[in-house]
Amino acid sequence: MTTVSPPTVDLQALSDRLKVLAEPKRLLILHTLMQGVQCNCELSDALGLAPNLISHHMNVLCQSGLVTAERDPFDARWIYYSVNSAAVEALTADFRGFFDVTHIQLRQSCCGPVNNLKQLVDLFDPACPPLPPDAQLPLVLVNAEVLSSGGKISVPAIRKRLEAFGLKSESSVAR
Repeated sequence: MTTVSPPTVDLQALSDRLKVLAEPKRLLILHTLMQGVQCNCELSDALGLAPNLISHHMNVLCQSGLVTAERDPFDARWIYYSVNSAAVEALTADFRGFFDVTHIQLRQSCCGPVNNLKQLVDLFDPACPPLPPDAQLPLVLVNAEVLSSGGKISVPAIRKRLEAFGLKSESSVAR
């Protein structure tokens, strides 16, 4: 079993922020706010969305920390929204850290028919140490005929089946 190194970012925080941004209207609002401070009515006019819908999305964006809200000091009915640049920078850093292409590694799976066939080829390779007679191998496709559908078969039974196909179990199989 392969061990996986833990990610360097807080996955819960990244997931929560990405859920907030998964709504296209919120992305549009955030894009508009990146052009500067806006109030609810300016956002509503610019985006063609109802004021109550803007308020709902602004509440979600503010709770996530991506947007800040500031009430007018003279008339508290007016709220001015702006992008929290520190939160956006942190999100961008976490996103880049998680999706860093330098972390992508080449790896071959240890499972499946291709690997099982390799195990079978290795079984008849004289360079490989012999398997004990009671060893169990996953069944594989041999000579285009399925020997079974996923069970196990003993080494002597595999050898017997191969000989039935005209293959000699002591011969080396080319890789």
